[in-house]
Amino acid sequence: MELEKGLAVTTADVFFIDESSQLFPKKIAVECKDWKKGLASSDIAEIYNLYRPSLDSGEIDNLLIIGDKELSQQPSRSTSALRDVTYVSFERFVTTLMNFSYVLQDNIAAYHNHDSSKNLIHTNVKGQNKSLEQAALDWLASDENILLTYGGYGVGKTSFSLYFCKLMTKRHRSGEFDRIPIRLTLGDLFTKQDLKGVICSALTGADGGAAVQNFSYNLFLQMNREGYFLLILDGFDEMRHAMTLDDFKFIFEDMALLFEGNSKTIILGRPDSFFSAEEENAVIDAILTNVLGDLRRLRKVEVDLSRRDQVATYLDNFLARKAADPNISRLRQFKDRALEDELDILSRPVQLNMFTTIMSSAAAPEGKFSRYDLYFQFIYRFVHREHSKASRKLTVDQLGDSSIGYSDPRTIFMQRLAWWLLTEKKENRFRASEVPADFVPQSIRNSRSSDAALREIIVGSVVEHVGEPTVLGTKGPRIYYFPHKSYVEFLVAEFFCREKFSIEMYTTFFRYMNSEILSFIAEGPAEAVSNMRSGLEHAKGTISQEVLMITARDPAIEQEEKTLAEGNTTPGRLYVYYQYLMKNGRAQQEIESFIFNTFSRATPVNRVGVAYALSADYLGRSKCEPLLERLIAFIFNKVGIFKLREMLAGGSSIYSVDGPAAHMIFLSTCVSIERGAVSVDLREMKRFARDACQKTLYVSGYDAAPSKDTKIYTLKLGSIRGLSAEIREFLHSLPPKTLHRFTAQVHGRADEPLAGASDTFRPMRN
Repeated sequence: MELEKGLAVTTADVFFIDESSQLFPKKIAVECKDWKKGLASSDIAEIYNLYRPSLDSGEIDNLLIIGDKELSQQPSRSTSALRDVTYVSFERFVTTLMNFSYVLQDNIAAYHNHDSSKNLIHTNVKGQNKSLEQAALDWLASDENILLTYGGYGVGKTSFSLYFCKLMTKRHRSGEFDRIPIRLTLGDLFTKQDLKGVICSALTGADGGAAVQNFSYNLFLQMNREGYFLLILDGFDEMRHAMTLDDFKFIFEDMALLFEGNSKTIILGRPDSFFSAEEENAVIDAILTNVLGDLRRLRKVEVDLSRRDQVATYLDNFLARKAADPNISRLRQFKDRALEDELDILSRPVQLNMFTTIMSSAAAPEGKFSRYDLYFQFIYRFVHREHSKASRKLTVDQLGDSSIGYSDPRTIFMQRLAWWLLTEKKENRFRASEVPADFVPQSIRNSRSSDAALREIIVGSVVEHVGEPTVLGTKGPRIYYFPHKSYVEFLVAEFFCREKFSIEMYTTFFRYMNSEILSFIAEGPAEAVSNMRSGLEHAKGTISQEVLMITARDPAIEQEEKTLAEGNTTPGRLYVYYQYLMKNGRAQQEIESFIFNTFSRATPVNRVGVAYALSADYLGRSKCEPLLERLIAFIFNKVGIFKLREMLAGGSSIYSVDGPAAHMIFLSTCVSIERGAVSVDLREMKRFARDACQKTLYVSGYDAAPSKDTKIYTLKLGSIRGLSAEIREFLHSLPPKTLHRFTAQVHGRADEPLAGASDTFRPMRN
């Protein structure tokens, strides 16, 4: 190439030989006109006449005229009529130095090959009444260099980057937008040395993308500074595995070359990458100090969750494509139910897309799909998605024989975190510094510092930070949380199914479990059943009947049935076996035999309380006088003639509440004798049973009001079999027309079982 090359009649500003074809090299003369006004036809003719002798003689093969402005219609026609002459504006000439035509085609193809193109949700900006698309267009019209776009997991950042790149590519092709859109995936940094490697690899087709003809990295940077490109950098949280703050600073400083001059760059990523506003500002300052010099040249937005109407429209569009499906009515019902119950989960486009992929199988007549299955799919697909990213991928050794979405390192971290939040923090919010160090899997801790490992595991989880303005000011550690309480409950249920619990953990679990956790366990893996049954051995307080419904499914019960039927076991196993008998519709005689065995073998007060709870529940379902008759005979005989006389004569004192004493308190609160009959108030019996279980295990709902015909049981004294001769004689000797009540006074500590039974407690005297 030569400058100011002398020719036959004139001097060319630039002369070079185009050797793109080795067989037919071409000699090119370039005439440059930096005129403020556009060239007229006469100007073109004058230039042509100066170069015509050189064209005719073969001194040059082509003439290229470069001007500041595009030609108007008539000069353009004049130029087209000239042989071997081409006119191009300086702006178009610069873009032809590197041919981006394939990149433009690839921008459009990349979007249409992505799932989101089939049913795009136009995401919104949090705190602003506008779409993310409009926010980006507004930013393009400003003089700001950077649009920092934050968004949590699955809110559509990548979908937006592909869509917006496609949109601006079409506008560029139609002449409405003068910048060339270029989208780069920052996750590729994981396998490259630096950002230069990512750019060169992406734009030379090394990774299977579109190649830029005559690509030059330095020319690319110069053109970017001069405003020829719109750069879209997706996934700044995926640049490195387990990044430290210094890693972030280094990479962003390296990236700062892209933010100079008249550049325009959109950066997208998860805000969880920074533990605090101070960390974020430190990284941003690394850019501002060296390049921008002014914070006002950066704009920050955060992607919001989808609204209900957007979710509904998305599902309607999906169902419209399924109109011919024979299960369409079930699909619509499934959609309505999901909108009502799971909107918070479906407000993330990625999970909404996951949901549609499983709708068909869930809605099929033979399909069985539970809420557990839905959440399992969300976690499984999330972890699988993270695992597919180069910076997050775990090795075979790190994964071991774990199951993705259940026992892999990332899922275990989320399970432990959920358990900790439920049982220790007791709130769905935490700071990174509060997370116990051993929660971070060893496979991730091995590679980097503790902060870097924690950052990596948090970013690779479904937790998010509380949305706060940070670049301009909020200070202090960032607060994280699970996006929905259901995630905590599901992960705790998974933790319960997978983890080997200690006695203390079982006790804690039954203290904090709720119906949602139980529903996930009920629908989850089979291991949950035996775990739950084992845990009942250590449970105290009131448990839900759902627990019994789950544990009664334990196949081991069938092998243990002979022993269980004897009624001589722990409270938890007694409750479960009773539920097992009821659930399986066992014969009345079999159930009553078990209850009586439980009653007759109960000696410690905790077992006596359970015996009364089972008896009261069963007797309150339907009239069953034979069982009550056996129980009353046993109670009278157990208390004995001496105490019975004492209780009816004026009261008996109790100084220690053991099994026999509990029977005495039962008589004093629930039983009376009149007209030769024993009356038992079942409502009082249920209350008594609940009080007797206050230091052990009780089942919610067992104190429900008895059926109408079971509120009061009346047994003729003469019909009660099994009474000892002396007790029978004593009871028959009572005056028939007098109401006889048993009285007992408990002298002891107020915290003892049954100390609160009505009219029985007397504080112990010094």
